[in-house]
Amino acid sequence: MSNVEKALAKFASAVRVACEELSRDMNEAMPQFASASEKAPQPVQNKSTFEPTFPEPLDRLVVITNEGEHWKVKFKQFASKEDFSLVARIVKEYGGEYYSLGKDSQFRIPKKTP
Repeated sequence: MSNVEKALAKFASAVRVACEELSRDMNEAMPQFASASEKAPQPVQNKSTFEPTFPEPLDRLVVITNEGEHWKVKFKQFASKEDFSLVARIVKEYGGEYYSLGKDSQFRIPKKTP
């Protein structure tokens, strides 16, 4: 994959995430315009039975490890500011947070809601 293709894929992923956030914000601000499917209650996922997922190309940048009580998400290599921000946003949506632990810095996503 060329540098241009990589840049386009990264840009497309960032635009998709931004559009999803904008759509969610708009539906919260103006619920009368939300589609019926977005208004319908969504089934609650049992967090102990799923593994968090990341969209391409972020999925190739992180390693997800089952750590018992939580999922550990680490970058395979140094991450750009944009990639770090996108992963942090997704982890937060899963209810997780970042732990600054020097070389072992990581995101943790709890398997069960507190």
